[in-house]
Amino acid sequence: MNYNSSDPEAQRDELSGLYNRVYVSERLHSDIEDCIREKLPLSIIIADIDYFRVINDNCGHTAGDQVIKHFSQLLRTVVNGRQGWTARYGGEEFLACLPGVALAEALALAEELRQCLEHSIVMYRDIEIKLTASFGLAAIGAEANRRDDLIALALNRLTEAKEQGRNQVSG
Repeated sequence: MNYNSSDPEAQRDELSGLYNRVYVSERLHSDIEDCIREKLPLSIIIADIDYFRVINDNCGHTAGDQVIKHFSQLLRTVVNGRQGWTARYGGEEFLACLPGVALAEALALAEELRQCLEHSIVMYRDIEIKLTASFGLAAIGAEANRRDDLIALALNRLTEAKEQGRNQVSG
């Protein structure tokens, strides 16, 4: 892909180490255009940590920061090697862009991530924090060929996952 930012480190989220929302806006558009031109699939995953506000309220913001760091590392580990990239999209929302990856493979990847998270524990002082997340996926195709449409579709599917009881993958 041919994305070229003059200072990509300025587009990193300080807490998570992932790219930030500005990077998403610029890079996702470029990757979509490249994949359409090259007739390659592209999928995105938007993940939201379930009950994050409860963690912050009950354990404090430092514990919440540990959760963000933990999820970010897990996301990087699972996406690593797939020529994709990851970003912190919002407070407890994350986005993974997977150029060259069809929706079926992205669904399997999101399920792997969901299970890894569900079986992990974040230790903060003497507190064991168990985590889950909900996932919404979308791929370029008939429903979405532009950045905003792709993100809107993934966010709609994220909402579906949350409405179905959280700790779900919807695509």
